[in-house]
Amino acid sequence: MRGGMDRLNLGWWCLLGATLEQLSRVQPGDAFPPTYALLERAVPFVVAHHAARALVRLQVSEPAAVKLMVAIDQIKKVPERTEPITVEEASALQTALRAYSTIMEAELQNVAAYAVRPQAIWDTRRLIEAGDEALGAEAAARLPQDTRADLRSAGRCLAFELPTASGFHVARATETMILALMDAAQCKKGRSNWGAYVAALKDSKADEKVTTHIDRVRDLHRNPLIHPELTLSNSDAVVLWTTCIGLIAAILDEIERLTAKAST
Repeated sequence: MRGGMDRLNLGWWCLLGATLEQLSRVQPGDAFPPTYALLERAVPFVVAHHAARALVRLQVSEPAAVKLMVAIDQIKKVPERTEPITVEEASALQTALRAYSTIMEAELQNVAAYAVRPQAIWDTRRLIEAGDEALGAEAAARLPQDTRADLRSAGRCLAFELPTASGFHVARATETMILALMDAAQCKKGRSNWGAYVAALKDSKADEKVTTHIDRVRDLHRNPLIHPELTLSNSDAVVLWTTCIGLIAAILDEIERLTAKAST
């Protein structure tokens, strides 16, 4: 079973509408060669969204599509012909086309297609596809894979207005970075909570600005987030996303500073 999410090419649907409009102009007496070329161009648009693996599969209008294809095939079955389009051919094509267009238009009203509203100043497509690149592609390449995975999930949740889920994932991404910092600082790991992480980092002489930043996020955001009665609003999620992205950047710089220091 297919799952997940794919991006629609809206331009393709515009071309479909334009192609059907051109078909509606076919009349008796039209020259065959240009009509044949039009019918050839129309075939992929008619059949594409009725295929079993089509991204948007239209099943209700499929029988009407089959009848339209029969009318098209009837006209173009002899590519070498020179006679113009007959009354019977044009009538059969227009009848099938009207039925198909009517049924397809009704079916499209029930397609699960949605427009995603922008969140703050962020590009919706980038939030959905590349939340882990909030610090830039070069910085993203230096992040742990677990951090990147959670940032991608957080970005998608933020885009789709699932603010509490976004907060959960961006907090997980931040915690993964804190653990990576503890490894770089050669901390002794004890209890798995941010308060213990901050204490261990302070004992290991990690940068005080970074440990203070972690402690503030822990107190203002992370601790409240673990309580089931708390739900984030969209604006809360935007604030938390921005705050954690800044913290992740600071932690990444500190990890690289400690790593460079250890190698000298």
